[in-house]
Amino acid sequence: MESLGIWAFGGLAIATIVANALFQSRFRASLALAPRLRAEPETTASLPTVSVIVPAYNEAINLRPCVKSVVKSELPDPTRLQVIVADDESTDDTAAIAHALAAEDSRVLAFTVPPRPTEVPWQGKNWACANAVEKATGDYLLFIDADVRLEPGAIAIALADAQRTGADLLSCAPSIVCGCLTEWLVQPIVIAMIAVGFDFTPVNDPAQPDKAFAAGPFMLFRRSAYDHIGGHRAVATTALEDVTLARRIKAAGLRLRYVLAGDPVKVRMYQDFAALWEGWTKNFYLGANR
Repeated sequence: MESLGIWAFGGLAIATIVANALFQSRFRASLALAPRLRAEPETTASLPTVSVIVPAYNEAINLRPCVKSVVKSELPDPTRLQVIVADDESTDDTAAIAHALAAEDSRVLAFTVPPRPTEVPWQGKNWACANAVEKATGDYLLFIDADVRLEPGAIAIALADAQRTGADLLSCAPSIVCGCLTEWLVQPIVIAMIAVGFDFTPVNDPAQPDKAFAAGPFMLFRRSAYDHIGGHRAVATTALEDVTLARRIKAAGLRLRYVLAGDPVKVRMYQDFAALWEGWTKNFYLGANR
Protein backbone atom coordinates (compact mmCIF):
# COMPACT_ATOMS: atom_id res chain seq x y z
CA MET A 1 0.00 0.00 0.00
CA GLU A 2 2.84 2.33 0.89
CA SER A 3 4.60 1.62 -2.40
CA LEU A 4 1.36 2.37 -4.23
CA GLY A 5 1.21 5.76 -2.54
CA ILE A 6 4.80 6.49 -3.51
CA TRP A 7 4.09 5.56 -7.13
CA ALA A 8 0.95 7.71 -7.12
CA PHE A 9 2.86 10.68 -5.71
CA GLY A 10 5.66 10.17 -8.20
CA GLY A 11 3.23 9.94 -11.08
CA LEU A 12 1.47 13.11 -9.97
CA ALA A 13 4.79 14.93 -9.68
CA ILE A 14 5.84 13.84 -13.16
CA ALA A 15 2.46 14.82 -14.61
CA THR A 16 2.74 18.24 -12.96
CA ILE A 17 6.22 18.79 -14.37
CA VAL A 18 5.11 17.75 -17.86
CA ALA A 19 2.00 19.94 -17.70
CA ASN A 20 4.05 22.92 -16.53
CA ALA A 21 6.58 22.38 -19.31
CA LEU A 22 3.81 22.27 -21.91
CA PHE A 23 2.23 25.39 -20.42
CA GLN A 24 5.52 27.28 -20.45
CA SER A 25 6.13 26.17 -24.02
CA ARG A 26 2.74 27.52 -25.12
CA PHE A 27 3.39 30.73 -23.17
CA ARG A 28 6.71 31.31 -24.90
CA ALA A 29 5.15 30.52 -28.27
CA SER A 30 2.38 33.05 -27.62
CA LEU A 31 4.90 35.75 -26.76
CA ALA A 32 7.02 34.94 -29.80
CA LEU A 33 4.04 35.46 -32.11
CA ALA A 34 2.79 38.64 -30.44
CA PRO A 35 3.36 41.98 -32.21
CA ARG A 36 5.64 44.39 -30.40
CA LEU A 37 6.02 48.13 -30.11
CA ARG A 38 8.61 49.31 -32.59
CA ALA A 39 9.60 52.28 -34.70
CA GLU A 40 12.10 52.87 -37.45
CA PRO A 41 14.83 55.27 -36.19
CA GLU A 42 14.22 57.86 -38.89
CA THR A 43 10.51 58.14 -38.08
CA THR A 44 11.19 59.66 -34.66
CA ALA A 45 12.89 62.73 -36.15
CA SER A 46 9.63 64.65 -36.51
CA LEU A 47 6.75 63.80 -34.21
CA PRO A 48 3.33 65.36 -33.55
CA THR A 49 2.29 67.03 -30.32
CA VAL A 50 1.04 64.75 -27.57
CA SER A 51 -0.91 65.28 -24.37
CA VAL A 52 -0.23 62.66 -21.70
CA ILE A 53 -3.21 62.32 -19.36
CA VAL A 54 -2.80 60.79 -15.90
CA PRO A 55 -6.07 60.30 -13.99
CA ALA A 56 -5.26 59.98 -10.31
CA TYR A 57 -7.33 58.98 -7.30
CA ASN A 58 -5.36 58.53 -4.05
CA GLU A 59 -2.10 57.99 -5.95
CA ALA A 60 0.23 59.83 -3.58
CA ILE A 61 2.71 56.93 -3.69
CA ASN A 62 2.79 56.56 -7.45
CA LEU A 63 2.18 60.00 -8.91
CA ARG A 64 5.60 61.65 -8.64
CA PRO A 65 7.65 58.79 -10.14
CA CYS A 66 5.05 58.36 -12.88
CA VAL A 67 5.04 62.01 -13.97
CA LYS A 68 8.81 62.29 -13.62
CA SER A 69 9.21 59.37 -16.02
CA VAL A 70 6.96 61.19 -18.50
CA VAL A 71 8.72 64.56 -18.40
CA LYS A 72 12.07 62.80 -18.92
CA SER A 73 10.82 61.58 -22.30
CA GLU A 74 13.33 61.99 -25.11
CA LEU A 75 11.52 63.83 -27.90
CA PRO A 76 12.91 65.80 -30.87
CA ASP A 77 11.12 68.86 -29.48
CA PRO A 78 10.37 68.61 -25.72
CA THR A 79 7.92 71.53 -25.96
CA ARG A 80 5.55 69.34 -27.97
CA LEU A 81 4.79 67.37 -24.80
CA GLN A 82 1.94 68.30 -22.46
CA VAL A 83 1.25 66.40 -19.23
CA ILE A 84 -2.14 66.67 -17.55
CA VAL A 85 -2.71 65.29 -14.06
CA ALA A 86 -6.40 65.00 -13.23
CA ASP A 87 -6.87 64.60 -9.49
CA ASP A 88 -10.16 62.75 -9.09
CA GLU A 89 -11.08 64.30 -5.71
CA SER A 90 -8.45 62.31 -3.83
CA THR A 91 -8.49 62.11 -0.05
CA ASP A 92 -4.71 61.78 0.31
CA ASP A 93 -1.87 64.08 -0.86
CA THR A 94 -2.39 63.42 -4.58
CA ALA A 95 -3.60 66.95 -5.36
CA ALA A 96 -0.73 68.61 -3.50
CA ILE A 97 1.82 66.41 -5.25
CA ALA A 98 0.23 67.12 -8.62
CA HIS A 99 0.43 70.88 -8.12
CA ALA A 100 4.03 70.59 -6.90
CA LEU A 101 4.92 68.73 -10.10
CA ALA A 102 3.24 71.45 -12.15
CA ALA A 103 5.30 74.08 -10.35
CA GLU A 104 8.49 72.20 -11.24
CA ASP A 105 7.79 71.88 -14.98
CA SER A 106 5.74 74.24 -17.13
CA ARG A 107 4.64 71.36 -19.36
CA VAL A 108 2.69 69.82 -16.47
CA LEU A 109 -0.86 70.97 -15.81
CA ALA A 110 -2.57 69.85 -12.60
CA PHE A 111 -6.20 70.26 -11.59
CA THR A 112 -8.89 68.64 -9.47
CA VAL A 113 -11.92 67.50 -11.42
CA PRO A 114 -15.33 68.88 -10.38
CA PRO A 115 -17.79 66.62 -8.53
CA ARG A 116 -19.35 63.94 -10.72
CA PRO A 117 -22.81 64.73 -12.04
CA THR A 118 -25.47 62.72 -10.24
CA GLU A 119 -27.67 62.14 -13.28
CA VAL A 120 -25.06 59.84 -14.88
CA PRO A 121 -23.41 56.96 -12.94
CA TRP A 122 -19.84 57.67 -14.09
CA GLN A 123 -17.57 54.67 -13.53
CA GLY A 124 -13.87 54.43 -12.72
CA LYS A 125 -11.56 57.01 -14.24
CA ASN A 126 -13.89 58.05 -17.07
CA TRP A 127 -14.94 61.35 -15.46
CA ALA A 128 -11.35 62.39 -14.74
CA CYS A 129 -10.24 61.48 -18.27
CA ALA A 130 -13.14 63.31 -19.91
CA ASN A 131 -12.37 66.49 -17.98
CA ALA A 132 -8.65 66.26 -18.71
CA VAL A 133 -9.27 65.95 -22.46
CA GLU A 134 -10.96 69.36 -22.41
CA LYS A 135 -7.60 70.85 -21.40
CA ALA A 136 -5.51 68.83 -23.87
CA THR A 137 -3.83 70.51 -26.83
CA GLY A 138 -1.98 67.58 -28.43
CA ASP A 139 -2.56 65.97 -31.81
CA TYR A 140 -2.41 62.68 -29.89
CA LEU A 141 -3.81 61.77 -26.48
CA LEU A 142 -1.91 59.27 -24.35
CA PHE A 143 -3.78 57.92 -21.33
CA ILE A 144 -1.63 56.20 -18.72
CA ASP A 145 -2.24 55.07 -15.16
CA ALA A 146 -0.31 56.50 -12.23
CA ASP A 147 1.41 53.16 -11.58
CA VAL A 148 2.99 53.23 -15.05
CA ARG A 149 6.67 54.06 -15.56
CA LEU A 150 7.93 55.06 -19.00
CA GLU A 151 11.43 54.69 -20.33
CA PRO A 152 12.76 57.92 -21.93
CA GLY A 153 12.12 56.67 -25.46
CA ALA A 154 8.67 55.17 -24.88
CA ILE A 155 6.51 58.05 -26.10
CA ALA A 156 8.64 58.73 -29.18
CA ILE A 157 8.56 55.05 -30.15
CA ALA A 158 4.80 54.84 -29.60
CA LEU A 159 4.09 57.97 -31.65
CA ALA A 160 6.32 56.77 -34.46
CA ASP A 161 4.73 53.32 -34.38
CA ALA A 162 1.23 54.82 -34.53
CA GLN A 163 2.16 57.04 -37.46
CA ARG A 164 3.93 54.24 -39.34
CA THR A 165 1.02 51.81 -38.98
CA GLY A 166 -1.78 54.37 -39.27
CA ALA A 167 -3.15 53.37 -35.88
CA ASP A 168 -5.97 55.53 -34.56
CA LEU A 169 -5.63 53.78 -31.21
CA LEU A 170 -2.35 52.18 -30.21
CA SER A 171 -2.55 50.30 -26.92
CA CYS A 172 0.37 48.51 -25.32
CA ALA A 173 0.42 45.66 -22.85
CA PRO A 174 3.08 46.84 -20.38
CA SER A 175 5.79 44.80 -18.73
CA ILE A 176 4.74 43.78 -15.23
CA VAL A 177 7.05 44.76 -12.37
CA CYS A 178 6.92 42.68 -9.18
CA GLY A 179 8.06 44.25 -5.93
CA CYS A 180 7.32 41.63 -3.28
CA LEU A 181 7.16 37.84 -2.85
CA THR A 182 3.38 37.70 -3.24
CA GLU A 183 3.58 39.50 -6.57
CA TRP A 184 6.35 37.21 -7.79
CA LEU A 185 4.27 34.16 -6.87
CA VAL A 186 0.98 35.36 -8.36
CA GLN A 187 1.54 37.90 -11.14
CA PRO A 188 3.64 35.79 -13.56
CA ILE A 189 1.15 32.92 -13.32
CA VAL A 190 -1.91 35.10 -13.92
CA ILE A 191 -0.28 36.99 -16.79
CA ALA A 192 0.91 33.73 -18.37
CA MET A 193 -2.59 32.24 -18.15
CA ILE A 194 -4.02 35.27 -19.94
CA ALA A 195 -1.26 35.36 -22.57
CA VAL A 196 -1.54 31.68 -23.48
CA GLY A 197 -5.15 32.04 -24.54
CA PHE A 198 -4.83 35.46 -26.19
CA ASP A 199 -4.71 35.88 -29.97
CA PHE A 200 -3.49 39.27 -31.21
CA THR A 201 -4.30 38.57 -34.86
CA PRO A 202 -8.09 39.13 -34.86
CA VAL A 203 -7.73 42.10 -32.52
CA ASN A 204 -5.43 43.82 -35.01
CA ASP A 205 -7.44 42.75 -38.07
CA PRO A 206 -9.68 45.57 -39.40
CA ALA A 207 -11.81 42.93 -41.12
CA GLN A 208 -12.91 41.57 -37.72
CA PRO A 209 -14.64 44.54 -36.05
CA ASP A 210 -16.15 42.32 -33.35
CA LYS A 211 -12.68 41.44 -32.02
CA ALA A 212 -11.21 44.29 -30.00
CA PHE A 213 -9.01 44.71 -26.95
CA ALA A 214 -6.91 47.39 -25.27
CA ALA A 215 -4.90 47.80 -22.09
CA GLY A 216 -5.94 50.73 -19.90
CA PRO A 217 -2.45 51.53 -18.58
CA PHE A 218 -1.30 52.74 -22.02
CA MET A 219 -3.73 53.99 -24.68
CA LEU A 220 -2.53 56.37 -27.40
CA PHE A 221 -5.31 57.92 -29.50
CA ARG A 222 -5.17 60.10 -32.54
CA ARG A 223 -7.13 63.09 -31.20
CA SER A 224 -9.47 63.22 -34.18
CA ALA A 225 -10.31 59.52 -33.76
CA TYR A 226 -10.92 59.92 -30.03
CA ASP A 227 -13.33 62.78 -30.68
CA HIS A 228 -15.02 60.85 -33.49
CA ILE A 229 -16.01 57.93 -31.21
CA GLY A 230 -17.15 60.21 -28.38
CA GLY A 231 -14.22 59.58 -26.05
CA HIS A 232 -14.72 58.76 -22.38
CA ARG A 233 -18.05 60.55 -22.27
CA ALA A 234 -19.44 57.89 -24.59
CA VAL A 235 -18.38 55.12 -22.19
CA ALA A 236 -19.15 56.96 -18.94
CA THR A 237 -21.09 54.11 -17.35
CA THR A 238 -18.77 51.20 -18.16
CA ALA A 239 -16.03 49.94 -15.85
CA LEU A 240 -14.13 48.31 -18.73
CA GLU A 241 -13.65 51.54 -20.62
CA ASP A 242 -10.44 50.41 -22.32
CA VAL A 243 -12.02 47.48 -24.17
CA THR A 244 -15.19 49.45 -24.89
CA LEU A 245 -13.22 52.31 -26.45
CA ALA A 246 -11.28 49.80 -28.55
CA ARG A 247 -14.55 48.32 -29.78
CA ARG A 248 -15.84 51.76 -30.69
CA ILE A 249 -12.67 52.43 -32.67
CA LYS A 250 -13.12 49.29 -34.77
CA ALA A 251 -16.88 49.77 -35.09
CA ALA A 252 -16.21 53.22 -36.58
CA GLY A 253 -13.93 51.71 -39.21
CA LEU A 254 -10.82 53.15 -37.56
CA ARG A 255 -7.50 51.37 -37.03
CA LEU A 256 -6.79 49.56 -33.74
CA ARG A 257 -3.31 48.29 -32.92
CA TYR A 258 -2.61 46.27 -29.76
CA VAL A 259 0.96 45.17 -29.04
CA LEU A 260 3.38 44.15 -26.34
CA ALA A 261 5.28 47.17 -25.03
CA GLY A 262 8.34 45.40 -23.70
CA ASP A 263 10.77 47.39 -21.56
CA PRO A 264 9.68 50.92 -22.63
CA VAL A 265 6.44 50.68 -20.61
CA LYS A 266 6.35 49.11 -17.15
CA VAL A 267 3.67 48.87 -14.49
CA ARG A 268 3.52 47.65 -10.92
CA MET A 269 -0.17 46.95 -10.66
CA TYR A 270 -0.59 46.18 -6.97
CA GLN A 271 1.51 47.12 -3.94
CA ASP A 272 0.36 44.36 -1.57
CA PHE A 273 -1.66 41.14 -1.37
CA ALA A 274 -4.93 42.87 -0.47
CA ALA A 275 -4.73 45.17 -3.49
CA LEU A 276 -3.64 42.29 -5.72
CA TRP A 277 -6.57 40.11 -4.63
CA GLU A 278 -9.09 42.93 -5.01
CA GLY A 279 -7.71 43.99 -8.40
CA TRP A 280 -7.60 40.61 -10.10
CA THR A 281 -10.93 39.53 -8.58
CA LYS A 282 -12.57 42.63 -10.02
CA ASN A 283 -10.90 42.21 -13.40
CA PHE A 284 -11.92 38.58 -13.77
CA TYR A 285 -15.46 39.33 -12.58
CA LEU A 286 -15.90 42.19 -15.02
CA GLY A 287 -14.36 40.18 -17.83
CA ALA A 288 -16.64 37.21 -17.18
CA ASN A 289 -19.69 39.42 -17.27
CA ARG A 290 -18.92 41.12 -20.59
